[in-house]
This record gives sequence, C-alpha cells and structure tokens, in this order.
Amino acid sequence: MRLTALNTCDNTALSRPLPVRHVTVPPHDHRTVRFTVTPDDLARAGPYRLVAAVGHPAAGSAQAGGSALSTVPLRELAQAYDNIGITQNGNPQPGDIDGAQSSLAAEGLAAAGVRRGGTVTAGGFTFALPEPQQTDRDNAVADGQTSRWPAGRPAWACW
Repeated sequence: MRLTALNTCDNTALSRPLPVRHVTVPPHDHRTVRFTVTPDDLARAGPYRLVAAVGHPAAGSAQAGGSALSTVPLRELAQAYDNIGITQNGNPQPGDIDGAQSSLAAEGLAAAGVRRGGTVTAGGFTFALPEPQQTDRDNAVADGQTSRWPAGRPAWACW
C-alpha cells in the first residue's frame, strides 16, 4: 500500500517522505491500514490530495485505492497577505481590501490610535499590524486559507 500527498495548486509533494506499507491479506479477508501524515516545516502551505493505492504484483496492473483532501496551514497570517488594505488619503488607488478597490485610510486609522507596526485588540484577540510601505501588501482576503494562528499557539483559523 502506498500513500502520496500532492499540493493541489502546484503538484509539489509534502517534504517528508511518506510511508509504504506491506500488508498480507488472506483470501476473502480484509485489513485496515492507517497512515499518519505529519508535514515538516518545509511543506508548502495549502491544500493537498492524499491518495492511497493498493496493488499486488501477481495482479498485474489491477489496483484499488481512495483519496482525501487535507490542508497544511499557513505558519503566519502575514503569509496570506495578498492585497493592499491601507492607503494614504492622497493615493487610495493601490488599495483593494474587498475586491471593489476600497481601502482603509492610514490617516483615519492614526486618528483612532491605530498605527502601522502597532497592535489592535478586538474580540479578545490582539492583532499586530504590519509595518509595510504604503504600496506593500498588508491585507488578506478570505479565500479558504487555513492558518495556525497566533503563531506557535494551538489555535486554528480558516477564512
């Protein structure tokens, strides 16, 4: 029995080699084989298709198997930044926080006590704001990403 795991976006394999199991199944019997897949720190974040295939040399090309989807989470929220969410009043054009060319005004945030590189507490969470230049990506649009967040704590977020 062989298990493969490929990233569904670019077909890259998990960094850690996956096990091959040799199982003997008597005629008219069955066996359950369980795999535990633990990606290492080099595994690319994103969705993976895990495919289990079973075959026997005497059966020629006959095989059986199944598949499942799983996700390797982002290690940090910043890895999901894919657009500009904060712009200057005089230059809002690069902003696209919502897909409709909108953005938050840096001047308005500053007037409310929110500054780039600072923190904001809301809903029981403290968020560290990025400190990019005004043309850098500083916002993540929800698109099914999964992140282990906050970094290093046993909490997960999917948006």
